[in-house]
Amino acid sequence: MKNFVLLFLFVLAACAHSKTDDFANGPQATFQMRPYEEMALPNGLRLLLIRDQSLPRIGLDLMVMTGSINDPTGKLGLAAFTGEMIDNATQKRSALKMADEFGQIASGLSVSVGSDSTLFSASTIANEKNKLLELFSESVLRPAFDPKEINRERAQVLAKIAKRQDNPSHYADLLINQETYGPHPYAHPSEGEPDTVKSLRREDLANYFHKYYTPPNCILSITGAFDDAFVDRVKMIFLSWHGPAVESYVGLPFKPFAPDSIKLFTKPELKQAQIRLAERGIKRTDPDYLPLKLANLILGGDFVSRLNMKVRDELGLTYSIHSSSEARLDFGAFEISTFSRNEKVGQTVTETQKVIREFVDKGVTSAELDAAKALLAGQFPAAVETTDSLANTLALLRLYHVDDDYVRSFIPNLGAVTLDQVNAAIKNHIHPEDFRVVVFADETKVADQLKAISKVEIEKVKSN
Repeated sequence: MKNFVLLFLFVLAACAHSKTDDFANGPQATFQMRPYEEMALPNGLRLLLIRDQSLPRIGLDLMVMTGSINDPTGKLGLAAFTGEMIDNATQKRSALKMADEFGQIASGLSVSVGSDSTLFSASTIANEKNKLLELFSESVLRPAFDPKEINRERAQVLAKIAKRQDNPSHYADLLINQETYGPHPYAHPSEGEPDTVKSLRREDLANYFHKYYTPPNCILSITGAFDDAFVDRVKMIFLSWHGPAVESYVGLPFKPFAPDSIKLFTKPELKQAQIRLAERGIKRTDPDYLPLKLANLILGGDFVSRLNMKVRDELGLTYSIHSSSEARLDFGAFEISTFSRNEKVGQTVTETQKVIREFVDKGVTSAELDAAKALLAGQFPAAVETTDSLANTLALLRLYHVDDDYVRSFIPNLGAVTLDQVNAAIKNHIHPEDFRVVVFADETKVADQLKAISKVEIEKVKSN
């Protein structure tokens, strides 16, 4: 499952030059967002309408503002399982029949379950818009949760879980999430664990659906070539949907890491070491969101970043190293990800820590900031250039309680970020002593190197 939220967090920027003043005075400052309409139905469902008659195409997207963060204790994977079962049998049609009828209009239902939300999408040519609406609404409003299909989906999920370790990089990402978030739902993979997936029953899915799939908890976007008559049909169908508002998620307290420690997850005969460093990040509503995005780009978010230039290019310790600043509904994480040869794992960790400390101690330069602004700016069109991308961006702004002005004024706001603001954000949010180090490697090849750096906790990874 792709976490579409991640894409949004990295692309909200706009075209610009390399000098800060150009953002305020250049042609980009006149950027106009594509017009859209927004309305709320009496049942609480929000509609976003983005018209585009230039192509004979129409799209429907339903964002449910619920994701794996809402998995109940003991039922990890329930949000993802429920989402996947929406793309299945309905109360009227079998799973095979739904797939066939979507296929007849060259369409299909796409499902993306993330940590904070779930997105259902489908599109087709404009003259099939009524059939698309019929199939889409039936899928998202009247799933059958057929027991046979549940068992089939369960088998697929368990097979996916069993293959986690086949991709050491992906598995290391799961391990650092576990260490970073502790008891928080963000710590767990969205698909759950074998014992929790095996425990899921039809009533669990139905109860979850009725609790969270309610009109006040959803945003429906209509994009493309449609008229007012089609909007009226959408309203008529979705007004039959009823359900209560959903209480906001209440975050769990953050559990600090053990200071100066490394967690080594060991598995025999791994050919190289996966290395992750992470500390608690920020919420999407944090006022330092944009300055910290710029800081991250300079530290490790770009090919010419400090980490890449030092650890990869100068020292030759890895082929790839990057950092990310992830902001979520609840707190996110600031993470550095890389890998190395077993015999170089200790040096890779040490040199990475040195770069972080120097980054915090000395801050960034004006030249680095100008380059980072230009790069972020150049990525902005991906967030707004199509009706689909704009709809997704607008829905996500609502999910994270961010005003649309963030997009409308992004160019001048980006240009207005000062060097002092970025360096202050670095001091406020990046703490070298708080980074948890996780290594996934063969203990016999790397343990001595890591013990020379700090205390090491070792945990054996069970084979698939």
